[in-house]
Amino acid sequence: MKYKLCDKCKDSPTVKGVRQFILAYALRYSLGRQTGSFSDVRSSITQNIDKFQKWEIEIFIKELKESLIDYPNMFYKNEIEYFIEYLEIKKEFKEGE
Repeated sequence: MKYKLCDKCKDSPTVKGVRQFILAYALRYSLGRQTGSFSDVRSSITQNIDKFQKWEIEIFIKELKESLIDYPNMFYKNEIEYFIEYLEIKKEFKEGE
């Protein structure tokens, strides 16, 4: 069975063979876990931040901010707050896109 990608997603470049929009799902999944998966996803996003468009970074920021509300006692809360700050800065550089 073939799946159709949304118009924005079908042209999304890949990050190490994974479509970039999949990282949004991976991020969402990792935020509810008390494991190292968040660190892995964060590293992948950070290492490839220049490949993301502004709207993709906005999705990451939205997911991260919602996780702080949904999971207020997570043990890596500070890491998420720093990552939000990092993404906000990177998003500012993409304002023209």
